[in-house]
Amino acid sequence: MRSLADTIAYLKNYAIGETPSISVGGAMLEAEKILKEIQMRNFTKFDIEAEIEISKAKLLLNRIMKMDQENPHIQALQVRIKDIDNKLNELLQRINAANSKTNEAAMVNESNRRRLSRVKEYSAEIKSTRQIVDDQNFNSTQLLKEANKNLINTRINYDDLANLLVDLRNGSNYLEEFEGLLWRLNIEYRDKYVKRAHDHAMELMRESIRLESLFNKTRDVADGPLRAAKAYQRIVDALLSAEGAAKNASLAAETAFKVAYPGDPEESLVRRATLSLHKSQELHSKGEKLKMTLGQLYAELDNQRSALGTTKGILDVTDDRLNALKTLMETQLTSSISSDIQDSLERTQTTHANVQRTLDHVNSIHVNLTIIRERTQELNRIDASLLNEIRDKISAGESHTMKGVRLANNLRKTVDRIENRGNDLRERIEALKRKIKQTRQYASSIRVSLTTNSSGICTRKYRPSLQPSTTTSILLSYAISSSDKNALLMYLGSHNSSDFMAVEMVNRKIEFSWDAGGGAQRITHPLKLLTNTPQVSDDTRWYHITINRIGNIGQLSVTPANIEGPAEVVTPVSNASPPGFSKMDLLPSDILWIGGIPASAQNIVKTNRFAGCLHTLSIDGEHIGLWNFTESEGCGACNEGEELVSRQADEIALGFNGKGYFKGTNRIRIPKQHYSTVLAFKSLDEDALLFLAVNEVKNQFFSIALDNGHVVFTVQFDPQTRLVMKSSKQLNNNENMVQIQATVQNKAIAGARMGRLVVGDQNQLGTVKGGPDLDLSYVPYYFGGVDPEFNKERWSSELILRSLLGCMAGLSVLEEGKNPLTDGQYYGVEQSCPEKPLNDVGFLGQGFIELQSHVLKRESNFGFTFQTMEADALLMLSTFIGQV
Repeated sequence: MRSLADTIAYLKNYAIGETPSISVGGAMLEAEKILKEIQMRNFTKFDIEAEIEISKAKLLLNRIMKMDQENPHIQALQVRIKDIDNKLNELLQRINAANSKTNEAAMVNESNRRRLSRVKEYSAEIKSTRQIVDDQNFNSTQLLKEANKNLINTRINYDDLANLLVDLRNGSNYLEEFEGLLWRLNIEYRDKYVKRAHDHAMELMRESIRLESLFNKTRDVADGPLRAAKAYQRIVDALLSAEGAAKNASLAAETAFKVAYPGDPEESLVRRATLSLHKSQELHSKGEKLKMTLGQLYAELDNQRSALGTTKGILDVTDDRLNALKTLMETQLTSSISSDIQDSLERTQTTHANVQRTLDHVNSIHVNLTIIRERTQELNRIDASLLNEIRDKISAGESHTMKGVRLANNLRKTVDRIENRGNDLRERIEALKRKIKQTRQYASSIRVSLTTNSSGICTRKYRPSLQPSTTTSILLSYAISSSDKNALLMYLGSHNSSDFMAVEMVNRKIEFSWDAGGGAQRITHPLKLLTNTPQVSDDTRWYHITINRIGNIGQLSVTPANIEGPAEVVTPVSNASPPGFSKMDLLPSDILWIGGIPASAQNIVKTNRFAGCLHTLSIDGEHIGLWNFTESEGCGACNEGEELVSRQADEIALGFNGKGYFKGTNRIRIPKQHYSTVLAFKSLDEDALLFLAVNEVKNQFFSIALDNGHVVFTVQFDPQTRLVMKSSKQLNNNENMVQIQATVQNKAIAGARMGRLVVGDQNQLGTVKGGPDLDLSYVPYYFGGVDPEFNKERWSSELILRSLLGCMAGLSVLEEGKNPLTDGQYYGVEQSCPEKPLNDVGFLGQGFIELQSHVLKRESNFGFTFQTMEADALLMLSTFIGQV
């Protein structure tokens, strides 16, 4: 009965539909069960009772019909009963349909069993195939080993070919030296070569002086962007002239080498004098053959005359070739000044050694000729006339030898002068390079803001130093003073691929779009830019835009500048382009656009014109001088907020990018009794310069540096007197800033000087005796690195001069606070030191980097790029603690 009641409850809810608590399938199964139970029961005894009940029902029905005619509600009940009857019939139909579905399910199960058996057969075949593939793989491994052996043999053969090529070149040089055998005996040698080399050396000196004068002019043209660009052009012209001078020096040195080298010793004057001695001995022993010997000597003399004539022609041809080569070298210059000068110096040194050997040979010839003269006197008894001729030839040979000695001495002096002037030129060029680098760093600090002209037009093109890379960082300082809502700030694209990056303002929100080869992606920052004053003087409405791309992942951050009080934290937005494409193929020939785009990128960006005021732009840490453009249309200048140039020292820390420095000078009037500095730093560098003051004249310095992660404080009073203190802990992995205070007494008290180093909570004292007083009060000081004009060659062996990559704050020298942005010269120093991702890192074989773990989703990707010369190395490991 309970089952019937449950079934009736199911039927009452039938019209509602199937719910988690009401299952039509369950109801049908229960109905089948009840039907079978009803069929098994015997209802015979109930028939009589049913007939009695039916008769009673008929009577009752008659009464009801009569009542129905009198009561209209009965008709409604009849309609409901018919509806229930129809639903019962529908229920029976569903039960029948369910039975058919059950039969179909049985057939499907049978089909699945057959398929399972086939899958098992396929699995067995796959296993057998895998075994075959493994066998083939083993065979291929053996073949690869044999191929590797063949490759090694090929490389050995290639090295043999290289050696044969060297032998071939040596043979060619030997032929050229043999061709110039008699050049050193030519009377015109001085005019054609020595004098020419001297003239080239003088021209080299004049070019060096002109280079120095050209560089002096660049100091007066750094006031404006266009003048700075012209100064760079002049510097380039000066370098080309220096390169021509270096080529001339190289040519002179090569000519001197060819002339000074005597050639094959077998064909030298010593050898010929020895032959003459043998002939004289033959004359002494065989007097009857004197006429024949005399004829041979005349024939040899004719050969020498013809050889001299041939040599003169060769010298004339060589002179023409040298003139043509000089013209060619003056018109077609290469860019390897330093290497050519170094090669010239090496060849000059070789020439000097060859000249010395030539002098030794000449002295030996002189001694041998003296012996020959003594022996020829013995031959006077045989034939005086013949011996007189031999004596004349020997005298002529001796005079030629003396001329060779004088020429060799002159050549040695010329080589010495060329070598000295070459060294001087090399030093001047190195100084010029340092000054050029210094000038470029000065120019990078020039800030020229950019805006549209009165017609609202501004388009500029730039050529920054770009390289293909998997990472990119872009920094912009931007403000908008007009009612414009859209602006194209920057576009950078590849000319030979679809790779590009673009920064836009769309509806007053900054958007960054990029394509690394797999398809374009765009991200939008939610911060809405506010309108600045017409003079863009409201410092709180300038915005710093920071973009970081690592592989196919891009991140965009927009933060207001100089917000008073606690700044509202705006989370950076990020997104990823299609995985598998992470390298941006940008080349130095690609163009950076501001306020414009090439014709091929019309459908990529949403805007095509510039609006607002752009103060700074940097790509991968390199500041792009907005004045240093290649093409410009329209554009004008705008004012930047003063707080963007100089901010309070206690608000921020300074960021050093690993290539920069801060150089300043003290402004004290009276020297103090001590020298001290205070700073705070945070860095991952193991070796870097934190602070340095050097007095090169007295060979003194005051240095604070990181050495293998330890803070090392060094003071040198003279080369024999030093004070060195070192922290006990490695401090290059601290999360917080490390405070450093270093002090040393300038003058000795009771014969000793005391120094103090405070690093965090560690306090050290040290003393040193002897040495002169420390004189650093008026010399320049450096924080975080040194400038290009610093004499690194002299101090690199004693000091750590590597620039700092990290943060510094609270800078002070002699109790005076220092700010790089206002108190001196700086390069590679940023106004803030936010937490930046490290895009690349180097390993020396013993270090490591530990990063926080990330949860990978069902579909995730990760990757990195690396370069190494090692055959076996661990690249990445991710595991649980204690499990490897």
